[in-house]
Amino acid sequence: MYAATHRNGTLGAIKVLHPELCHNAALKRRFLREGYLANKVGHPGAVRVLDDDATDDGIVYLVMELLEGETLKQRWDKEDRRLDPQLVYRVVDEVLDVLESAHAHAVVHRDLKPDNIFLLSDGTTKILDFGIARMLEASDAGSGDATASTAMMGTPAYMPPEQALAQWKKVDGRTDLFALGATAFTMLSGQLVHQGSTVQELLVSASTRPPCSLRTVMPHLDSGIATVIDRALAFEMDERWQDAAAMRGALKRARASAQSRTVKLLASTPLQVPPGTESATILDLPDAGTQLSATVASAESSPASTATTIVQPLLADRVASVRSTRKVWWAAAVIGLVAATVLVIGALLLR
Repeated sequence: MYAATHRNGTLGAIKVLHPELCHNAALKRRFLREGYLANKVGHPGAVRVLDDDATDDGIVYLVMELLEGETLKQRWDKEDRRLDPQLVYRVVDEVLDVLESAHAHAVVHRDLKPDNIFLLSDGTTKILDFGIARMLEASDAGSGDATASTAMMGTPAYMPPEQALAQWKKVDGRTDLFALGATAFTMLSGQLVHQGSTVQELLVSASTRPPCSLRTVMPHLDSGIATVIDRALAFEMDERWQDAAAMRGALKRARASAQSRTVKLLASTPLQVPPGTESATILDLPDAGTQLSATVASAESSPASTATTIVQPLLADRVASVRSTRKVWWAAAVIGLVAATVLVIGALLLR
């Protein structure tokens, strides 16, 4: 992949087919044809292909929109391999929105993973490499070569059993949902869903052993959210979410429910305002429609932490009461000081 500038000043990204593969005419045609699958998705979250061409020596390439930002994998590495749960939930929601459109157009990604999810500098998310994995899989599957590189079939750390077993006729949108669930599992917990130190061990694990529940490695994670991810990772395809829309709706409801429970818990907790506290930072909970003002640690990431928390508007009356009480004490102190001063002056005058 290369960054490039057109003679008219337009920026773009150039994706080149490996020179060794360019000798295969069928692969060249497939590279160009499959490269445009992202355009068929019809969603801004899929990277668009703008043009294609070939060099004088026959190397074909695609011209794609240039993205500014970083992959989810790069962000995960920078954050010590544990991402903020709210970021993960938002990314999963946006990816599901893209997958809903892709699957409606009969386009299955087949290689969703943190490296293929891109976080733009404006905060939005895009999916990379639509169709490329399909092209490579088809090439391997048709070759009959049992020793073909597993990188040509997807990424073992994130693939479901039907893909690990090369059961291509079974691969459908639920395969993408498993891979997205595996991505969320890893971004939250720092662990892979499949255990193994080699590609072969990962493939065996993916094809024979169901993933453990997310709460097994993150016991303090909200059970509703964990259930959504666990279902995406079901070993049997019929037990997974049957489409992206169903999983997205379930995630939204689980997030709203988790935030509602958090607000109720905070509302029932005695309010403690440290001396000198006059205001606090506002933290929005978009799905719950509530604002929290405080230094609040995420319950998923730091369950044992404590913080002084004020809930607005649920606890607005309590905050007002605290501040009103503080004003009364200040007024009483000032009045007392003035009265004492008057008494001292009066005593001096009587002498």
